[in-house]
Amino acid sequence: LEINGAGTLKPTVANVEKVTLDATGALTLAMDNAKDVSELNIKGDKGAVTVVNSNISSLNFLSTAEGTNAVTIDSENLATINYKAGTEAAEIKGNLTATKATNLTVNTDALANITSTGATITANSATSMSLNINAEKTAQSLKLSATKLKDLAVVNKSVDGFTIKGDANSLDALSNLNVTTDGKFSFDTITGLAGVSTVTLSGANDKSAVTLGDLGSDKVTQGIALNASGLKGGLEVGNTVTKGSININLNAMSGDAKLGAANSITDNLSISVNGVEGKFETQALKAAASTTVSLTNIKGASTIAFLNGATTSLSIENTGDVTISNASSALEGDFSINANNANGLTTGVITANKGAISINANGVSAISVGNLSAKSSITLNAGDASTSVKAGDIAADSVNVDLSKVLGTTTVGKITSDNIIYKASELSADTEGKIALASKGNIQNFKAEVTGSLGDDKIELTTAATTSSVTLSGDLGVGNDTVDINETSAVDALKTVNLSGLTNYATSTTKLKAAANDTLTFNGGSGDDSVEVSGTAIASLKVIGDFGGGNLDKLTLGTNTTAITGADSAVTIDITKVTNVDSTEINFTNTATDMSSNALTIKGSESNDQ
Repeated sequence: LEINGAGTLKPTVANVEKVTLDATGALTLAMDNAKDVSELNIKGDKGAVTVVNSNISSLNFLSTAEGTNAVTIDSENLATINYKAGTEAAEIKGNLTATKATNLTVNTDALANITSTGATITANSATSMSLNINAEKTAQSLKLSATKLKDLAVVNKSVDGFTIKGDANSLDALSNLNVTTDGKFSFDTITGLAGVSTVTLSGANDKSAVTLGDLGSDKVTQGIALNASGLKGGLEVGNTVTKGSININLNAMSGDAKLGAANSITDNLSISVNGVEGKFETQALKAAASTTVSLTNIKGASTIAFLNGATTSLSIENTGDVTISNASSALEGDFSINANNANGLTTGVITANKGAISINANGVSAISVGNLSAKSSITLNAGDASTSVKAGDIAADSVNVDLSKVLGTTTVGKITSDNIIYKASELSADTEGKIALASKGNIQNFKAEVTGSLGDDKIELTTAATTSSVTLSGDLGVGNDTVDINETSAVDALKTVNLSGLTNYATSTTKLKAAANDTLTFNGGSGDDSVEVSGTAIASLKVIGDFGGGNLDKLTLGTNTTAITGADSAVTIDITKVTNVDSTEINFTNTATDMSSNALTIKGSESNDQ
């Protein structure tokens, strides 16, 4: 049955399922007496067409249709909209308002091309919609208004792309988006999907790509999951924000992947990238709970603006260069990086003020990390880096740095801690010419175990105002290795130094400062040890200890330029408990006016005392 005309019509039709309309002007079709009609063809809509009280389930826009005025259908049964071409490819125009339809499927056939200026779907009662674009060439676009839409599935076969246009926030109710595309899919003027919870994207064609705006917002609470695969033409997504959890999985992607910032305001953030042929890039990653990132089998470079979470972890496996551009942190717990077989790893500053930092690498050619600061511990294991390892200053209660298998050069800043294990590269010393250590002073007793290189290792240790004892141990290996403790100036609190567990060093120099009545202890190692003691207003000074196995060990109490100053009382200097020292030099002065009552008593050692 074909209806041609305008005005208001109320046909009585029985046993007819298909009707073709050719509206020569505005046409209202009341289908009260045509309930058997389930399919409607639009052949012409020179005026607006309104169909009421129908059971229509299928609407076809035909290639012969003239005019682009709106077709309005109030059927709750409306389920399918087809854009149909004839025998040749053509643009098919159709402007539909479906006032009551809740579940819609929109199809274009292989020869039908649609553009957003000629194809519009308004379905503000619809909660579910499928868009099937079957034209394989020519860019396709559709204007869509569906403010209650929850589920949207898109299958696009056009290699030249498919775009959905609409008002900025018109899809904020959308919960699930599923896109399979052979060309580039994108939203235009629809700036974000605030209510989305699941996004699934895929495409196998060389031109398959997806560009999305923001997902979620800072006001929503749902979890957001983004899954993408294929997409040889690339993926680009705006910011992802929610109070719920965020899970992003990019798997077997052939093109580049670019993500905006991701922020789980009250929950966890997880990103897993496995098998990206191109580059991976993301802006700042934040979570109130854990932030977890896994990068695996990425051929191109990976760039992360920064990582931030209560706890934070990054795992790397078989990748190109990986860069964390800016300062990152774990706010409540630990920060960890585990990297295997990567071209390079670069980070900015990393902090874990309430936890630990661990960086473990193997098969990573070049490593460069910024300053590392943690509460409890820091572990830096560089593995067999073949090019270079660079690290900024390192500070924590306990620090373990292992560069022993590094094949390239090493450069490490000052390590500040009260418990240090440091293993230099077996092949070469630090490029700065020193191993700079400092006590943190949280506890009184400082200890460090140092393993040296084949080069000339120089330990430079400075102690905090609260550190009272120092223990250095380890094997510094071959080379002209030296140890300096408080080389610039002595520190009042330091009273005990133990180098007895330190081997294969050439010389050590230690500066100590005595109080008025004091006992200082020094135990040397295998090298030539030199200890210089200063002090003022000394009444009683005792030095004890075994200087160890060196050949030119020396104890100096005061110097030619800065002698020890005695108190205005009887002064005793006792070095009888000093052993294995090769020479002792004492430079003493006293401002007392009557030395007969303020005598100096010196109890010498078994060495050559001067």
